[in-house]
Amino acid sequence: MMYDPESWGPLRTSRMGWNADPERFVGWYREASSLDLTHIEWYKALAAYRLACITAYYYERHKTGKRHNPAWDVLGEAFPFLLKKAEKRLLA
Repeated sequence: MMYDPESWGPLRTSRMGWNADPERFVGWYREASSLDLTHIEWYKALAAYRLACITAYYYERHKTGKRHNPAWDVLGEAFPFLLKKAEKRLLA
């Protein structure tokens, strides 16, 4: 999800001049693993949801001053995009 531009917020999208192809990582995993990846979209949805939860947690800590980190001003805006991406993967 970290390399999927659809999971980024507007600030990060405008600042990132590159991105790794997420499917490239899946391809490498397919080559190295004997696991059945039939339901890979479900696992990608889970990854998006988990990253959204982590993002919400750290963004809240940043905004309340419990753990100041200006990077979360950019990363935090990805929250709704991550949830939308998770939903999209589950409905695919």
